[in-house]
Amino acid sequence: MKVGGILCKSTLACVCIVRVRDSLTYSTYNYRHSRGTVMRNWHPGPMGFQLTSDSFTYVYTHAILKALDIIEKEVSDGNDPREKWDASTRPIFMKEDLPEPMFCDPIYCVVDEAPGCLNYELPTFGQWGPRVEDPDDDLNPYLGEVQKWNIWHMDNDLWYMVGKQDSKVFREREDKEMCRHLDACGAISASKVEDGMVVFRLPKMEVGLVVICGCCGKNVGQNMFINNDNLEISFNTVPLNKTTFDVWPTEKCVRLLKKFPTSGRESETPTGHHYLAVKMLNDGAKVMISHVITV
Repeated sequence: MKVGGILCKSTLACVCIVRVRDSLTYSTYNYRHSRGTVMRNWHPGPMGFQLTSDSFTYVYTHAILKALDIIEKEVSDGNDPREKWDASTRPIFMKEDLPEPMFCDPIYCVVDEAPGCLNYELPTFGQWGPRVEDPDDDLNPYLGEVQKWNIWHMDNDLWYMVGKQDSKVFREREDKEMCRHLDACGAISASKVEDGMVVFRLPKMEVGLVVICGCCGKNVGQNMFINNDNLEISFNTVPLNKTTFDVWPTEKCVRLLKKFPTSGRESETPTGHHYLAVKMLNDGAKVMISHVITV
């Protein structure tokens, strides 16, 4: 018996085979056309991941072939490669053995610990560095003052940043929630005097670098933090001079301190912790802090 161009023993068998074939054809079509996507928004698509994996494969395969040539030469010369390259005789390199960084200020790059970061964007993984101090904590240097800044996250639609092909396939399915984009902008924010201040307890630092970044936009740092007369920023209870700030390392961020203060109240830590405070002096445009970074 022949159904849909397929030769089979019974009508039921032919129907089953045709349905499976049609299902696979539909899936294969969508899969095939989806594979050609290099980037989906700012994330790699299937072709983007393929490009990256191919690059790694090429580099490491080239290295392996070169290593085999070297090993083969040693064997041909009558040497035992296991003795020449025994792991126990390899030198151990430390941070101090590395050359000077080419594209980064050594004062920030040649440190023992990675930068500390408080990040309000989602998703966020790992250990936080700075943290918002409890307004009622006895160690809070601003104990008793108003501290009512609010944490905010963008409420994105289910299909936000989901590709057209994925949306078409999953829109009517019960498991469509798997398509939700986990990325979301976030910040701790205030816009009124009655919001008071937010106090960040900073982690142990090696250099004293303190950076804050704004949300949402790629160039909000200058106007949100430096040009904003409604905002006061203090370090260890001492207001900082905004003329010393600079936009760094991107236009959404501002470097408040390049290194530890060496004199004055701002250099003192009676509680053993450094504190950064951001205070609304007048009602005005909303201030939204997405990151606090320290080194």
